[in-house]
Amino acid sequence: MKEKIERIANWMKGRKVGPYTIELNITNKCNLKCRMCWLRNFSCSRKEIENSKWIKIVEEACQLGVKEFRIPGSGEPFVKKKLVLEMVKIIKKNKRKGLIITNGTLIDDEVTEVLVKFGWDIVTISIDGPVPEIHNFIRNSDHAFQKTIDGVRKINGYKRLYGKKLPYLRMNTVITSVNVNKLEEMIELGYRLGFSEVLFQPITVFSEEGRKLLPKKKDVRDNLKKVMKKAESLGIYTNAKNLLKKGSIKAEDLPKLWKKVIETNDGFLKIPCYEPFYNIVITPYGEVGPCAVFGGNSSLNVCSTNLKNIWYEGFEEFRKRLRKGEMFDFCKNCCVPIFLENERIREVLRREIYGR
Repeated sequence: MKEKIERIANWMKGRKVGPYTIELNITNKCNLKCRMCWLRNFSCSRKEIENSKWIKIVEEACQLGVKEFRIPGSGEPFVKKKLVLEMVKIIKKNKRKGLIITNGTLIDDEVTEVLVKFGWDIVTISIDGPVPEIHNFIRNSDHAFQKTIDGVRKINGYKRLYGKKLPYLRMNTVITSVNVNKLEEMIELGYRLGFSEVLFQPITVFSEEGRKLLPKKKDVRDNLKKVMKKAESLGIYTNAKNLLKKGSIKAEDLPKLWKKVIETNDGFLKIPCYEPFYNIVITPYGEVGPCAVFGGNSSLNVCSTNLKNIWYEGFEEFRKRLRKGEMFDFCKNCCVPIFLENERIREVLRREIYGR
């Protein structure tokens, strides 16, 4: 957080610096068909960036000063195993931090050995049920649970073999009507499997099938309260407390909250979103934007322009408009976690930079 704030503060003072984080969405392809996933309503017919181009992007990002590389689960990263492992090696040889999000079903010995030997930082693994029946139903696969558990155990086995603490294991669970009464058991499962964190994520509805998985709000609140006690007793971190707090803010409230930010602040503090000052997101097709919700709605593309020009020149339009308190069409797709992260950044800037 400290260096991220420093980079944002440099932009505030008129000093142009490189991005702190980059999100590399290397594919929209996946080996599962999860019932709540946005990919169920998406056609993957477009040609994705070649592996060789992704390697050049990683190398250029290192030269640009990126400190943290994220390979999120827009699809399943390990369907492109060869590419991911090459990226891991380059990122860690350049002494950068790395995070990957996976469903865990494709974690084999080769994957595990590279992640452990090269000291990859964080592996986030999606598990949506404490038993096969629940997880496999949500993931729409008869064998997903066992394959994922096997993958977790492989990572722990190689960590013991090489005497390594990394990668740090983080479990992610989407809260649905099917698992909402089993959230305590997710904490117990995470503890048994050696996860350092168990994070819960509210379901986002992309289809009618996803809508059927919406849990009752009362069930979510009641079970998250139980989760807090269970996590504390086992000494495992969870975001249940934060989710209970966030429950008071809803996505439909965000336009009003953004407006308040713009109208009640001045200078750099009135900027509604700081992501274009520290973050780059690249889609599988090369489009570049400042955040996870830009949805490919950008004329900037790494297939036609290098990353340095995109960051220092192409992103200026995003920054100029945000400095004026203006937002973009894709901002309507924003979510509560992104809003809260911007509020956290704003408060640190207010305190440490402005001394207010």
